[in-house]
Amino acid sequence: MGGINKLIRKLLKSERGFTLIELMVVIVIIGIIAAIAVPRFVNAISDARAETDKANIKMLQSAVERVYAKTGSYPNTLNDLVNGGYIKSIPKDPQNDDAYSLSNGIVSCDHFSGQNY
Repeated sequence: MGGINKLIRKLLKSERGFTLIELMVVIVIIGIIAAIAVPRFVNAISDARAETDKANIKMLQSAVERVYAKTGSYPNTLNDLVNGGYIKSIPKDPQNDDAYSLSNGIVSCDHFSGQNY
């Protein structure tokens, strides 16, 4: 029994933890990785919202053009697209939750206009 206790004590004494320098190096590496990854992640979210915005405007503009092709005039509001059964609902602007607007047959929001598509 005494031999096992000596072996356990010897193993416990020989274990070493990380030094302060090793911990600092790991923290610096994690900081560098975070400094690179976080801005890319934020840009990816912004880009995804902008692409969703463009897709929504294209969809709404297409519905406006279908109304024009069918009736010979543009709808007065985007609600006319819903009431006429051209779209199910008016999407929200993913950039800032503003509503899209319709003027002279052009769908727009603060960021983009259907005229560009």
